[in-house]
Amino acid sequence: MTVQNIIDIEQLTKVFPPQRSLVGRKESAKLAVDQVTLQVGEGEIFGLIGPNGAGKTTLIRMLSTMVLPTSGRAHVGGFDVTCDERAIRDLVGVVSSNERSFYWRLTGRENLRFFSKLYQIPEQQAGPWRDELLSILGLSDVADRRFDYYSTGQKQRMAIARGLLTRPRVLLMDEPTKGVDPVGAAEIVQLIQGQILELWHPTILVTSHNLSEIERLCHRVALMHRGRLAALGTIDELRASMRQSDTFVLSVSGLNSDVLQSLAEQAGGVVSHAPTSKDNVVELVVSFALGSAGFPRLVRALVEMGGDLVSSSNHSESFEQVFHAVIEANVNQTKEAL
Repeated sequence: MTVQNIIDIEQLTKVFPPQRSLVGRKESAKLAVDQVTLQVGEGEIFGLIGPNGAGKTTLIRMLSTMVLPTSGRAHVGGFDVTCDERAIRDLVGVVSSNERSFYWRLTGRENLRFFSKLYQIPEQQAGPWRDELLSILGLSDVADRRFDYYSTGQKQRMAIARGLLTRPRVLLMDEPTKGVDPVGAAEIVQLIQGQILELWHPTILVTSHNLSEIERLCHRVALMHRGRLAALGTIDELRASMRQSDTFVLSVSGLNSDVLQSLAEQAGGVVSHAPTSKDNVVELVVSFALGSAGFPRLVRALVEMGGDLVSSSNHSESFEQVFHAVIEANVNQTKEAL
């Protein structure tokens, strides 16, 4: 079955016009998003990552019709962000870390009641759903406490509750765990993977600086850098695209570390650090050029020398290493183009 794209972006660009700073100095125009093209499928959890200033939040704001694009096009659920504002806002829910949008003197429950009325949700539907959201998000015990007494994690859960009030078909989550402690962040990730998906299977586009969260949540990601799309694909595809060598971790008995390192180098390998020995077993981390026959040559050589291969594993780069490699490659391309 073909998955339909619910978010369709083509050559989307946003340039903020020149403004005057607080000291009266005129600042130049800012290119925040630069010709971004991507699609997100119905029901997909899609990750948007990149360093500060990459354009992630501006892209989210354009998709939610809070900011108009300068050029290009974007459709959400078939609606154009430039002229179908009402239809898209009925379709989309936004979760951000902006706690200033809540009324601090109201309780959590009163805030949600206010936003329910703002979204024109009939009270007979909104009331039970608010109670369910408060329960799902672990906020029932503090629902009648003033918002300004909430912890950072509770405020962020309230932001999620507000974003879910309309049961949106598309959920745009801009750093949903920002400022939340590791335990609370893990609970929010588990909530997204669990109850939110189980309740009505929305499409989710999520931004985060926590790459382990993105890796847990998303199958595909887009990496933005300086407003442009630097990489797009599954995490495995990005890892493969950045891989410059095959790295293996070997445990060998019957040979000392010096002999093993020498055999690895003779087979064309690069030993990243000195082999370590424990209980007569030597561990070696060695890299070979992609597509080379260095690894099997090494295995044959160590067996011929009387060694025994206890274990071996192929070491792949962490997602964080892939992230930094993509950014570095993008920076180098930019320098070459200048």
